[in-house]
Parts: sequence; structure tokens; C-alpha cells
Amino acid sequence: MPDVCPLSVAVHHDEFAVRLELNGDLDMQTGPLLLSAIDSLLPPADGPVVLDCSTLRFIDARGLSALLRAHAALAASGRDLGLMNPSDALRRILTATGLNDTLPEMRRPPVG
Repeated sequence: MPDVCPLSVAVHHDEFAVRLELNGDLDMQTGPLLLSAIDSLLPPADGPVVLDCSTLRFIDARGLSALLRAHAALAASGRDLGLMNPSDALRRILTATGLNDTLPEMRRPPVG
């Protein structure tokens, strides 16, 4: 049986943004966990949401779909979504699919 790495999502609030730290694999089974965390931020908070991908081990097409659904949910509330610390593989996927503008990389916390 293959080694399965479920996803954990830790939510951190600071003065600039809400940062969701993704740890594990983002795929068909774990995408709903990310979307649940995004839903918990709607609508009371404002400001950008940043997904910290530094410990995201794997993402597939369903995981990418979950990122797009998270982006759509936040955009409907007038909020931005960005990625921090994406792997080279995730950067290549975003560039190849033309989603690097929709899901931009943030190198540091955005200034409110």
C-alpha cells in the first residue's frame, strides 16, 4: 500500500493576512479540507488569504481544482488569494496551465 500523506491546514492570523499553512498532499480526498478552511474565513474576515505551500508535498488536478474553487469563493467576497513558497513543480503547473496570474506567488506578506 502506498504511503498516504493526508493534508493538514493550520490557520494563522496576522496584521497583513490570514495564512493557511498546507502540510501534506492536496488531491481529491483532501481538497474538501482546504475548502472547509476557506469557508470558515467567509465572510466575517477581510484582507488577503495566503496559502503557505512550503510543506505541501503533492498536488494533482483535483488539488489544483480545489485551489481554483478557493480562489473563486474568496473573490466572491472581495478577497485575494495568493501562494507562498510553492515548489518548483507547482510553479511549473501554474505556468503551464496559465494560472500563475490567477493564483499569484507572494514572496512576503502583502501590505494592507
